[in-house]
Amino acid sequence: MVKLTAKVDPKAYFSNERNSLHWITQAVYLISFSTQLYGFVSKTGQRNMSEAFGNQEDAENLAQIVITCACLVGFALMGYGTLLFYRRRKALVNEDGAGPFVDNFGPIFFVIVSIAFIVINLVVSWYPTEAAGFFNSSSNKSN
Repeated sequence: MVKLTAKVDPKAYFSNERNSLHWITQAVYLISFSTQLYGFVSKTGQRNMSEAFGNQEDAENLAQIVITCACLVGFALMGYGTLLFYRRRKALVNEDGAGPFVDNFGPIFFVIVSIAFIVINLVVSWYPTEAAGFFNSSSNKSN
């Protein structure tokens, strides 16, 4: 239960909730897309990728790495949206609505990470042989 110390404009308060729900919705979309992508890759893509990697286990490991990264980004977005909600709610309730409420970091970060995720998926799906060579050479260096 929120203890109000100042009168809060309902428009601002519900705007904060809507903003938080948008962040969480985008995170859920990203996590859902990545888990669906894993299901698709495990059924169809591994046959193509296993030829490039030499075996199906390496192809599955690559898919798991890419999809785990996407899920982690989704969870980070969820946490960021929740943190932003509580920070703005505190400013609205305790500090009499004193701003600033501008978020310069979040949208730019989300766009950059989304573009990187899409580019990595496209490169791995269009050039599985080169991706296999890159990941096999990096795993050979560590051994």
